[in-house]
Amino acid sequence: MRGAALIALGALAACNDGAIDLKLLLPQETADFDMSCITAVDVLPLGPSDAKPLDIGARTRTDNVPCVDLKRQVTTFAQLQAAVSGAVDLPIPPGGLGAVEVRGREGKCSDKPAAYEAIFYGGAEYTGVDPLIIPVARNVSCGASAQFTVKPVNMFDLFTSKTCTDYVDAGSQAFSADLRPTLILRQPVAFETGQSTQPMSAATAQIMSYNAAYKGTCAAIALQNSTLTLAGQSCINAGGATACAAGNLELALLPTAYAQASKDPAITKYSGWNFIGVWTSTGTAGPLGGATVTLDSGVDAKVVYGDLGTTMFVPTTDSSVTTTTASGMVMVYTNSVVGVTVSAPGKTSRHLTIGADPNFPSSQIAVLN
Repeated sequence: MRGAALIALGALAACNDGAIDLKLLLPQETADFDMSCITAVDVLPLGPSDAKPLDIGARTRTDNVPCVDLKRQVTTFAQLQAAVSGAVDLPIPPGGLGAVEVRGREGKCSDKPAAYEAIFYGGAEYTGVDPLIIPVARNVSCGASAQFTVKPVNMFDLFTSKTCTDYVDAGSQAFSADLRPTLILRQPVAFETGQSTQPMSAATAQIMSYNAAYKGTCAAIALQNSTLTLAGQSCINAGGATACAAGNLELALLPTAYAQASKDPAITKYSGWNFIGVWTSTGTAGPLGGATVTLDSGVDAKVVYGDLGTTMFVPTTDSSVTTTTASGMVMVYTNSVVGVTVSAPGKTSRHLTIGADPNFPSSQIAVLN
């Protein structure tokens, strides 16, 4: 990569084996990236049989995740190089080294859990080559932080009853998040729990997140109730029409059992699955049939049309069906954060950024008026 630099981050070593050197491959400096809020860098070695989710912050609840507190503010990758060079010496995980994941974030290494969006991230699988080169990429910029008024909507109930109902449950938590690549094959995208969280004591909640992200990533918003029976997460697609949220940010929720049962086990190429409910508020408000989902150029994904169903999404078995049915529901399977356009005759199209990791399906209401 032209203009990239290598940092000698440190080494991993076992008791009786030679060390494996770690080097970060840094991207070019760009004027649009603010990294001044980064105060800690996590470095997570993974064993070859490690199957846990790759949200580093969530893993700090139970795992000892190695971390470097930055002693001074860094505003460029060149300054990061000076701040972390040679700072990490780690034991190789039991069973050997499978991969290494890295992120720069706000907060301190002592934070447990360290629930923060990655400002930059990196990852690499170990193939026996020393040094292990870990590519680094931008996720969100510190200067792009923004506050959103979030209104959750139970999408299953809405598309069944065609009636907007406020969702109020003080036991539920709305929170910021992000979706980003891991650069690790077994889980290509990670859903990363963010810093801002609020109980749903009223019909809306104020959440701090980001209003911009870099290609292949997205700032996200999410909710989970205390019994783990209802949840929702999606990339932030602000500024469009909503079904029930007026000018606020609409967050679509689905029953957890419904969302999990809807994943087609025969679709093995893609690890993430995304629900899109197409709605219109013009004429008779309700689910919109005859809508299509078109992938952005170069996107690798699978679009599946079907019906809402009672306990799970029911994919159509008719290959000639290439639009939404009267239920307005469609699923998109992906291995990355992607762009799609939702359109229908006589309606204004909507472009959405969607994505999900293997553990958290996403849900989004696309309103076409």
